[in-house]
Amino acid sequence: MRWRFFFWEALASIRSNAATTVAATVTVLIVTFLLGIFVTTAWWVYHYAVGVRNEVTVKLYLPESYATNAAQRGDVANQVKQLPYVSSFHYVSPSAAAKMLPPAEQAALKRIPNPLPPAFYVKLTDANQASATAAAAQRISAIHNCGSPPCVTYGKEDHRSGVEHVEVHPVFRVRVDVVAGDRGGGVDSEHDPVVDFFAAA
Repeated sequence: MRWRFFFWEALASIRSNAATTVAATVTVLIVTFLLGIFVTTAWWVYHYAVGVRNEVTVKLYLPESYATNAAQRGDVANQVKQLPYVSSFHYVSPSAAAKMLPPAEQAALKRIPNPLPPAFYVKLTDANQASATAAAAQRISAIHNCGSPPCVTYGKEDHRSGVEHVEVHPVFRVRVDVVAGDRGGGVDSEHDPVVDFFAAA
């Protein structure tokens, strides 16, 4: 049969050109291996970039007096809820922010009155719109007049230390930009200083 003829001819050709055959096979394997590495690396980089983008949090700082006035915070929370691209947000009191600092900074804060400001931390439905949400938040009076600019910032969460960035302002004005992870809901009190608010669907 003809297929036998072609089979034996192919086998004879392989035997007579063994070095060339092995070289071609190895070349194909190497190219396939490199292509696999490239595709895997590209996939990882893409998903890492998406993950970083989705961790962007907009931080809205309030005047110090709002830390002890739940009614004022409630008014601001209602306005924050209406901001564009808001997925969820939660309030972080000065005492909660202090607990998120590294131990050395917590020890330093014990020697002075807590200078950390009350704040809302906002998660977005579209991280690409962080600047739009930040600009809209500046139109909220309590945030615009937080008392120690910048009153609105946004960046990536740092899950290692619980704090992305600490800016030390004159006279111990300290900004805690980001808390690591979401906090559960609860009653606004000294024992449960973080309260979650979720925007309407």
